[in-house]
Amino acid sequence: MAHLLVLEEAQTAVQEAAKETASGASGVSFLSGSH
Repeated sequence: MAHLLVLEEAQTAVQEAAKETASGASGVSFLSGSH
């Protein structure tokens, strides 16, 4: 069960990093266009 928690935490960390990268780079326009 512990490995599932680690997996979820890693997933959250990846999402947070993706948000920060997108908000700082030109990826913002890409995200806006994909929605």
